Order: sequence, then structure tokens, then C-alpha cells
Amino acid sequence: MGVDYYFFYPSFNRVTYYSIDKFTIIQLTDPPTSSSLSIPINNQVCEQGTSVSEIQSSVNFQWPTSTNTDDYDLRIINLNNNQTINQNNISSSNS
Repeated sequence: MGVDYYFFYPSFNRVTYYSIDKFTIIQLTDPPTSSSLSIPINNQVCEQGTSVSEIQSSVNFQWPTSTNTDDYDLRIINLNNNQTINQNNISSSNS
């Protein structure tokens, strides 16, 4: 399945003054499916992790894999100061 487009261009033959070519654009792969954080629970206060110091913990983030996906982006929001940390291009479903 695809979308048909037509390309019009001048023709220099004696029968017509223009030519029409049809071409189709197809999507070769399906778009990625969405995935949502499963550990810790998405959009909830995180109370999991291993204490690293009095003010820091190490947290393992996990989510189900999605189809047609090469990498993932993870956005972490510190609820104490609203600071956002973005981790991009993660190649596995846990970080």
C-alpha cells in the first residue's frame, strides 16, 4: 500500500505538450510501537533503588521492548527541584 503521486513535465514530442509519470511512495517498515516505563512505575514517585549516599540512589529503569524500535529515550524528572534529565539513544529496554 502506498500513496500515488503524479509528476508533470514538458514533453518535446509532436503529439503532446507534456508528459505524466506516476510514482508511488510506500512505507517500507511499520512505525515503532510505544512503550511505557514499567519499573519504577511510570509517572509515579520512585521509592526504589540502592542507596549510594544520603541524598542519592541508584535506580534501574525497565520497560517492555517495542517493535520496530532501535533505541529509546528516557526522561527523568527530579520532583524536589523539577530538574529534568534526558537520556537519549538507549539501545536496550533497561537502563
